[in-house]
Amino acid sequence: MGNYFEVSGILLNDEAELKINFGSSDLLPRSKQFTIKKSGASPMVSRIWATKKIAFLSGRFDENKNAILELSKKHNIVTKNTSLLLLDRVEDYVAHNIIPPEELRKEFDKLMAQKKSLEEKGPDLAQIQKNNIERLKVLTNWYENITSKPKQPEQPRQIDEIQAPESFGQVNQYTNDNTADGNRTISGVVVDAETNEPVLFVNLTIESEGNMVAGVATDQSGNFSLTYPDVPSPQLTVSTVGYERVRIDISEAFPIEIKLQKAAAELDEIIVVDYDVDAEYDVSTVTEIVLEEEEESEEVPFVMIQTDRMDDQRDDQMLKKMVDKSSKPSIKVLSWEPDAAYIKMLKETDDKDLLSTYFKLKSENENRPSFYVEVSDLFFAKGKHDLGVQILSNAIELDLENPELLKTVAKRLLSEKEYELAIGLYKEIEALRPEEPQSYRDLALAYEQNGQYQEALHMFVHILDTQWERFENIKPVVLNEINALIALHGSDLDLSSVNKEYIKAMPLDLRITIEWSSNDNDIDLWVIDPKGEKCFYKNKLTEIGGRISDDFTQGYGPEEFSLKEAVRGFYNVYVNYFGDSRQSITGPVTVYATMTTNYGRANQKTENITLQLEKSKEKKTIQIGQLTLEK
Repeated sequence: MGNYFEVSGILLNDEAELKINFGSSDLLPRSKQFTIKKSGASPMVSRIWATKKIAFLSGRFDENKNAILELSKKHNIVTKNTSLLLLDRVEDYVAHNIIPPEELRKEFDKLMAQKKSLEEKGPDLAQIQKNNIERLKVLTNWYENITSKPKQPEQPRQIDEIQAPESFGQVNQYTNDNTADGNRTISGVVVDAETNEPVLFVNLTIESEGNMVAGVATDQSGNFSLTYPDVPSPQLTVSTVGYERVRIDISEAFPIEIKLQKAAAELDEIIVVDYDVDAEYDVSTVTEIVLEEEEESEEVPFVMIQTDRMDDQRDDQMLKKMVDKSSKPSIKVLSWEPDAAYIKMLKETDDKDLLSTYFKLKSENENRPSFYVEVSDLFFAKGKHDLGVQILSNAIELDLENPELLKTVAKRLLSEKEYELAIGLYKEIEALRPEEPQSYRDLALAYEQNGQYQEALHMFVHILDTQWERFENIKPVVLNEINALIALHGSDLDLSSVNKEYIKAMPLDLRITIEWSSNDNDIDLWVIDPKGEKCFYKNKLTEIGGRISDDFTQGYGPEEFSLKEAVRGFYNVYVNYFGDSRQSITGPVTVYATMTTNYGRANQKTENITLQLEKSKEKKTIQIGQLTLEK
């Protein structure tokens, strides 16, 4: 011990004598005696004492975690198992059982007394189950009646005439550079004919002899660059919502500036498509669109074909050529690739030197969980499964009591079919966060993937039959999940613990869910259907019957998109989020998406997506995947 030390404690009476004995090997033992008197409440002194008490208890964290949690909440001290919350109302302090400032104390005590009285009575299971049955009735009403917005009456529309390039002003002649590699490239800008302002996200496609050969959309400045093969009689079609469609013969020249006239009538049909249909379903980067906060319109950047009523047959034939010829649903995932320097170095390393390079890099990054997670992904991708698991396990050794970190690792293990290891981690999370239903849902879904269907059922029932203070809106999602489990594995299940009125088979053509790792983020699921309509928290029911669950503004999700009968076409999936500025050992928030076709049926197919969001204070929208369905 040095020349300075502190002693803290709790004064039980108005006055007390404190005697301290101290000494060392070269000094005789000495004593000091102090008189301590009560001088009024001091939150600062209380926090100092609590901080030291927590430090003492943390020496045996597992044994003392409940006491640490109580001290942390009472004195507003962040520990490794807690985080700061923004508490605006007295009800927030009550919900989290945190002592408020003095000016809120009277109302807090009153509400806490009411809360304690209700807790002593215990939750009314009959009322909880009644509420669940009402939730199921809402789902059933939607499912059986497809409550949606009424379809707009069709508007007659004229076919556009093909316009010559001269009508657009300056044109470019092709040069030898255009055909040097057998391809041609055109570029320019699309503007509004009246205002001369650029038109964003306009669809440009090139057709030859009735076949579509290339396509692109303008960027946020209205610019485009489109490369296509040297084909006979190429026709450029330019179209977007709210403007007249034009077609241009670009055999000899192409316009630098294309001016669009505003449309006089509504579009009859909008079909979302991806023109790179023949590409593999692995994309190396995630496209990111930054939106201003006030932009909450129905329009999200995506590529479209607009069809006239008289052109339906031609466009149907074209779309059929573009859609997967197997006539089965396909799921396109936009993968996330970390851009860390160590990943780039490992990618450039020969496989035989990977492990030695990893150990060199580990010494520089040993305290960063994201290093182990990202590097393990690279090892998994290279088929080095056992080494990937070993590297991933290093992450949790940094903080065995961090639920967010445990969940990140467990999700990765699930994706690698290491079910038993993942289940072990989810049990740890359940023990750390028993007050959150997401802990039990994660465990249920892991049990289901591992074929432990009865255990999964037990977890789902626990969620439904428990009253959750913050997360009651998880229950409609869980009702869908328990019914899918029963529909697929009912013959293997003992259903005696399930209220019979919970059971209602509701298979879906399409189901999409998202959840995320952080308790502090507002993340929304958006789905753009083949008619161009966005299903999200402000537009919960769509014309084709899509439905989105209640919005999670706090917590981890899940949010769910459901569609009983899907129409043919492309479904683009986005996450919209407010920037992540947290300081966390695990880094930026991670989103987990699940895209499922034929949900609750024997031919169910699922793709999982993991995406780590960037730290930013801006609101952002990111496309994470696309589904192609042909009926």
